[in-house]
Amino acid sequence: WVHGLVFAALGGIAARLLGHVERHPSSGFGVLLLFVFFQFAFIAAATVFAAPVLRALSAWSILVANLIAAAAMTAYLRHRHPDLRVSP
Repeated sequence: WVHGLVFAALGGIAARLLGHVERHPSSGFGVLLLFVFFQFAFIAAATVFAAPVLRALSAWSILVANLIAAAAMTAYLRHRHPDLRVSP
């Protein structure tokens, strides 16, 4: 259940960030960089704190699972925010 709560909290944060990007399109690239940073920070933290898990699952499988989850969230949020535009 902790995983579900964390996922819901991160989804709420992502929705708030997209709301900000809708009002300020120039901040969209920063939000994308933040996402990439958190992906690699998660892998680094898992390497340090969850070494037994990484022996059972490879870092690539965790990264792919995170990217699939991100794609699902992107599809949902894109549906909810159809006018979203990101400027560099």
